[in-house]
Amino acid sequence: MLEVNGVSKSFRGLKAVNQVSLNVGKGEILGLIGPNGAGKTTLFNIIAGRIKPDEGQVRFDGEVITGLAPNIIASKGLHRTHQIVKPFGEMTVLENMLVPFHDKSSSEVMEVLDFLGLKGNADDLARNLTFPSQKKLELGRVLVSNPKLILLDEIASGLNPSEIVEYIDLIKRINAQGITIVLVEHIMHFVKELSHRVMVMDLGRKIAEGSPEQVLADPAVLTAYLGEEA
Repeated sequence: MLEVNGVSKSFRGLKAVNQVSLNVGKGEILGLIGPNGAGKTTLFNIIAGRIKPDEGQVRFDGEVITGLAPNIIASKGLHRTHQIVKPFGEMTVLENMLVPFHDKSSSEVMEVLDFLGLKGNADDLARNLTFPSQKKLELGRVLVSNPKLILLDEIASGLNPSEIVEYIDLIKRINAQGITIVLVEHIMHFVKELSHRVMVMDLGRKIAEGSPEQVLADPAVLTAYLGEEA
């Protein structure tokens, strides 16, 4: 579904992403982890079209999408959420969902809101939603577009333990619909519960890849997070 081959990107001489490759199969959940500054967000931005790589290629569903505009990439079925949610606060939940998709009917949108548990909030102003519900609204605006693959950028950030359990179930239900997912996350329990495979980045490079259990026991991964022993 997604192929990233030898992608690199530098900013003022600093290589934020350095020769990174990855493959994600249809219906798979890939967890992307690493310490702050590892290059995860830059890699996400390259895949989603917000940043053009200096070298390398990105293919989605068999088609080269390297350098295409984000809206073109989204029209092909590859969407992303953002860590910082910014709904239109003075608009209702339903209006927020319809803004990017004028061709969608209210009934289609209500189906997605029902799936997310937000059907009863359809007429509420978005600014009055709780923080977890605002995150669901962000996710809903992606789901209503019938995505093939979703890039989830720290969807669990800021959630309490019970909310994290709820979101684990929600992401599993989304994946069960055949939607492929790549998630960037710092909460290891969330990553371990959801990911079929985990890839680890540090200082712009891929340093490990495998099952959650293999990766989280890898000495190189522990060193990247905790540092070398004195």
